[in-house]
This record gives sequence, C-alpha cells and structure tokens, in this order.
Amino acid sequence: MKNTISKLKALSDGNRIRIINALNCSKELCACQITELIGVIGATISRHLSILSNVGIINKTKRGRWIYFTLNKDLKNENLIEWIINSISNSDEINEDKLRLKEILNRGKNEICRKQRGEKCCR
Repeated sequence: MKNTISKLKALSDGNRIRIINALNCSKELCACQITELIGVIGATISRHLSILSNVGIINKTKRGRWIYFTLNKDLKNENLIEWIINSISNSDEINEDKLRLKEILNRGKNEICRKQRGEKCCR
C-alpha cells in the first residue's frame, strides 16, 4: 500500500503529468529537453524527475554528459498510468506540449543546453 500511495503522490503534480505524457509521446528525452518543454528552472525539473524516478514511474540512464529519461515500460500497462494519459489527451496544455515537443526534438541538445546554461555548458 505504501508504494501505491507514493506513486499517487508523485502523480499529484501537473508538471509531472506533463513529463509522463511527453515521455509517452517520445519514448526518451534528456533532462535539458524536459526542462525546455516544461519551462521551469533545472533544479525544479530535477526535483520532479527525482520524485518520478524514486517511485519507479520513470527510468534514467546516463550516456556521456546527458541523462535520458524513459517511462517505465512495466508501468505503461498499469491502469492508472494508462488512464492518466488517456484522460489528458485532449487537454489544450497537452496539445501545446506536443507541438512544442516536436520543435524541441528538431533542435540539437547542445543548442538547448547553451540556451539554458550559456556557452560554458558545452565545452
């Protein structure tokens, strides 16, 4: 029961729901892409990603200097995650996120990183 309550608490934030939807749409995103999509500072995104990761909703993998996140495939078929994704699919905010995500994915990670952290980021 404790695990279920922890997952429900993790899902009780709009930005975390947006992250889950973005990962459902694109399968894998790096932290800078998620930061760009949600539009908050890196520390805030880091906290959201940590909460989702700690309860097993998302997985993270470090490759070089990039940290990539994926939706936990084992949870994708869970009724709650499926219900959330289905219930928000017609939301204006989610539809805007989908358009924005396409634009973000067309830009390089280095460009996004420089925008967020300045020229020192990619040296």
